[in-house]
Amino acid sequence: MKLYITKYLRSIFSKTNLTAVKNLGTKIQFPLAFSYRLEFETDSYTPEMTNNRIPKEDILVFFLNLYSYTDKLALLWLTFCGAFFPFVLLLRVLVEIWKRSSIYMSLLLFPLLFPFTDLLSSYIIVTGMKFIKKNINAYINHRQAGFRQLGVRWKVSDDEWLTLELVLDYKHSMETKKDFQQESTQLLPKSRPLIQDYISDLEGPAQGLRQSFA
Repeated sequence: MKLYITKYLRSIFSKTNLTAVKNLGTKIQFPLAFSYRLEFETDSYTPEMTNNRIPKEDILVFFLNLYSYTDKLALLWLTFCGAFFPFVLLLRVLVEIWKRSSIYMSLLLFPLLFPFTDLLSSYIIVTGMKFIKKNINAYINHRQAGFRQLGVRWKVSDDEWLTLELVLDYKHSMETKKDFQQESTQLLPKSRPLIQDYISDLEGPAQGLRQSFA
């Protein structure tokens, strides 16, 4: 189980972007944005990632329809709200310790209680993601045919976090064809000397026979 809250806080302080569209060669990942909008990242997508097969407008329309189909990912709102309450409870516990003991005791227990709170929140997030993925899969199956005609298909990632993947099936066929051509070009130069040696072996005895009959 990943500590998603810790990961998000680390990204804020280190000023790193966790929600960039990633081009992984045979697939493109659209991660869920870490923001109040609860939308998928699409700003860094360019048509060159799909060899100009899919313009950015088509990607935006796909996600806009997704938000409408899933009621603006309302269940995701509930998921994050559920993940918020464990930290409210943590704050309540630290305040009570402060009142009954001292602020130093609260500060001492905070590094110990925070990971457990993050684990509980992450569990709530992951559990909610499972229901959201089923809803998104239903939408993808409804809209998949048009993208398959372009040699791509949508898929929900297998990781715990909610990420949509655009699998570039046309690249698989291109890479297979390229590998076959490379294997053919590698075999041809090697086969020619073998053929020439075989012909020379045949010509040798034939020349001897011609000389003996002369």
